[in-house]
Amino acid sequence: MPVAVGQTVARRLARLPDRTARLLGTAAVLGRRCGTDRLAGAATVPATEVPVLLEPALNARIVTRDGPDGYRFAHDLFREELIAELDPARRARTHLAVARTLEDVGRPAELAWHYAQALPFGPVGPAVGHAVRAAESARAAGVRGGGPLVAAGRTADRPARPRTAPAACRPGGGRTVRRVEGRGRA
Repeated sequence: MPVAVGQTVARRLARLPDRTARLLGTAAVLGRRCGTDRLAGAATVPATEVPVLLEPALNARIVTRDGPDGYRFAHDLFREELIAELDPARRARTHLAVARTLEDVGRPAELAWHYAQALPFGPVGPAVGHAVRAAESARAAGVRGGGPLVAAGRTADRPARPRTAPAACRPGGGRTVRRVEGRGRA
């Protein structure tokens, strides 16, 4: 993003109260759109506080209403800036909170992506387990070339960004993983 645009977006976000900005950081990790209950769960705030906390962001046109009980970012630039402003540890912990909030309702690829982004603060097992389930679903649907696994990191809610894999996921990163032939599981 051009520097002047980034500075303008950052100035608009800087005018928000701290609690609003913090909640927006969680909303940014959740995605372009989020429901009040999911946002409250991931941010560990009462659902009744979410509308009050987001009111300044609504007034500043950073978020808009999305149906009776949801919100969406007015532009992806706000989301991108909020995510960029999160320090890596807080971003990882927020991904872990989001993954746990979505555990019963999320798609396997989405859950794998959030759990992987939570490393090293989150467990490796759920990231791998959900990735395997997503791969199995893709294979059963006849998808080639990664399908949902690749798309999980570059949907309309999450633009693709080059990332370095956490040490635990790199070859020789301290964990030994062996493939069980014929089962596709690590």
